[in-house]
Amino acid sequence: MRSVELLAACERGDEARIEQLGWRPVLDALRFWPKRLNGETLTPYCSLLGDEEPAIVAAALKAMAASEYRPAAAAVFAHIHGASDPAVQAGSAATRRDHTPAAYEAVLDEVVMGANVCDCVPRSPQVTVDRHGVLRCAECDRLEAGQYDQAMEWAHPGEPEPPAPTAEDVQRWARDEQLLRLRKGRQPSPFLQRVTGGDEESIRKLAVSFGLRFETALDGDKR
Repeated sequence: MRSVELLAACERGDEARIEQLGWRPVLDALRFWPKRLNGETLTPYCSLLGDEEPAIVAAALKAMAASEYRPAAAAVFAHIHGASDPAVQAGSAATRRDHTPAAYEAVLDEVVMGANVCDCVPRSPQVTVDRHGVLRCAECDRLEAGQYDQAMEWAHPGEPEPPAPTAEDVQRWARDEQLLRLRKGRQPSPFLQRVTGGDEESIRKLAVSFGLRFETALDGDKR
């Protein structure tokens, strides 16, 4: 299968081999967007799209070129295979439900609440999408990695692209984001309760150390 050979070439950083496998047009199309393209960022595309005809993949990317951000591999796959969404008009792939600010915000909310990002190898070509536009891997039911990357890029425009996140990176960001949200008076999420041992006093002490205030679910007092 071409996808297996493409993935091996990605791991080696062997762009010459990727070109030999017919992916020169795909690489050119992926570089329409300024975000850096390397072996790590290319891997989801090779995994999901490597067995499609390269010309079809390149054409799908060109059709989605109006998007401000590079579309996730799952979005390109759905575009190729005609996944329908009544809110999407012909020729306006950039308005897909899973490719909007509202969807990106929903993805980050999921992470804050403790959701994990898919780390399946190889990545499953099958994804599900909920009513908020959040994509999930059909195999592990975790957040689709490409959409997570897009959501982080949307939330932090102009910042240098970080390395591929580990599970620990995702949880650390979620904890920091939850602490920031506590500043707005929101209750601690189940994720924050879990990482602090589920003890409200521990959460309160942690919040106080950051100069935060929040309302407990038990008594409604501002602590």
